[in-house]
Amino acid sequence: MALFCKDLSGIDWFGLELWPSELEQAYQASVYSGLAQVNLASQLPLRSGVADVIILNEILMYLDNSSALLRDFYEILKSPGLLFVYNPIYFTPTIFSTLKRMGRRLHKSPEAVAFNAESDWKRASRASRIAFYSYDSLISEIREAGFQVIHVAGFRLFRNRIRAIRKLENYESYRQIIKKIAGNHPRLASEILIVARK
Repeated sequence: MALFCKDLSGIDWFGLELWPSELEQAYQASVYSGLAQVNLASQLPLRSGVADVIILNEILMYLDNSSALLRDFYEILKSPGLLFVYNPIYFTPTIFSTLKRMGRRLHKSPEAVAFNAESDWKRASRASRIAFYSYDSLISEIREAGFQVIHVAGFRLFRNRIRAIRKLENYESYRQIIKKIAGNHPRLASEILIVARK
């Protein structure tokens, strides 16, 4: 992510990441002032009032302590710091959550782990989603942590996990239509970016 913003001067980027392969990629980018392998379910190695901006890119959906984590990030931010949260949303998150739990009971993959403080996350190769948010529940959780939501933008109408959707996204006309609909109506989007201020 910092690669996209590396031309902005006077910024020190610090990255917290779970997966060693992602850390290696970030290290090779030579953009970050510091990188750390961290399971956010169990630790947050930052002091209060040290960050101007915090970016959570598809993070909250993997953690069972997302409310507490958001409160911690509120303390870590300087005033008036900004929080960017990019996350998928669902019209019926309870149904998706129930289906995911049932699927995990039927098929326990040794490579996937649901993160919590007790999980053996260093032996996993991928995360298992825990939290499914609606538009309102995600915004509500951010507000309950003390943040003021100042902007919401919608992106995709359909998650690009489906091969046909990924192919469609190669077409400029499709992207323009999706950006217009999701941008003007973020409640219809499958993924949103929330900008909040401390």
